[in-house]
Order: sequence, then structure tokens, then C-alpha cells
Amino acid sequence: MLISPDLSAADNARTEYALTCAHFLRDRSGPLDVGGAHFRAKVLGAVTVPWTDLAVVRLDTPSPPKTLLPLATRRARWLAPALTQGFGGSWYKRRDRAGRVVGWTPVAASRDLRTLVRPGVILHNDPKVVRGDSGGPIIVDDEIVAVQSLIMDPFGVNLGIAAGSQVAPHLPRIRSAVEALRRAY
Repeated sequence: MLISPDLSAADNARTEYALTCAHFLRDRSGPLDVGGAHFRAKVLGAVTVPWTDLAVVRLDTPSPPKTLLPLATRRARWLAPALTQGFGGSWYKRRDRAGRVVGWTPVAASRDLRTLVRPGVILHNDPKVVRGDSGGPIIVDDEIVAVQSLIMDPFGVNLGIAAGSQVAPHLPRIRSAVEALRRAY
């Protein structure tokens, strides 16, 4: 998801920064192409937030003008209506998945224990979040409260429960990541 360099809201803004899930970058080498509908760019560099599933990337091309949502400064309240956006199931068409915050967790891990969400927000979505939605925003009250990270799918059955990496506890490290990428590129 595209973010403003100062992590605040911006209307009709162009940006070369994005916040995504760190597991997307794992085990990848060489040039990395990213994009969505009507936008393509290459990743110049990335900074991951240790012990989380959060990463900030800098793109080689600023985005077209977009409305950028602010990153939340506190966790989402219990039972708050939430919207998860992702490209699971389609490279070109963003999917919106309505849901509710049903809890929080100090830590959640993927089956192979390679992906950690710390701390996490737990959501119930309908339609269900699917593989490929990772890295998309979880929005509550027009703020990005988390980055979509994990789905709960024991034995391959998607339960409609997902975990996202909360951004509020990591705002100082996200700001530092943006600044490091600004200095490097």
C-alpha cells in the first residue's frame, strides 16, 4: 500500500513509498516489480521492521496521484468495522473484504514459523481474506491500522479469520525505515 513519507493523510499525492508485509520480500533476489491497476514500478530498496511482518519499500517511480490514508496511532477498537484491501485472486483488480476486529494478539505465526505478526489484530472477514491479499491495508475509521499478514486455514480450510500486523506500535521504526530509504536512494 502506498504511504506518504510523513505517514499522514494526503489528497491527490504522488509517493514513492509503500508499506507492505515483510514475508513478501523473503527469499527474493534481483529486481522486484510491483504494481496494481495502471501503475508499475521497481523496488529500489526495502527496510524490514525486525520481529514483525512489516516492511517499507522505496519505488523507482512515484505513484500516480492518489488519496493516501494516514497510519493509525493506536490499535483498532474491539468489534470495529474494518476493510481489508488486497489483490488476492487478481493482479489488476483490488478486492475489498469487509470485516470486524474480533481481537488482538501479542504474537501470531505462520505454519512454518517464518512469518511473525507482533502485535497482531485479529479480524473476521466476509468475503474471506485469501492468499495474495498479504501486504494490503486493514482500514478502520479511514486509518491504516494494520497490514494484512496471515489467514487462518487449518488443513487448507479458510476460516475467514485473518491476522494483520498492527502499525501503531511500530510507527517510530516505520518512520526510521522511510528516512533510511530516503537517504539511500
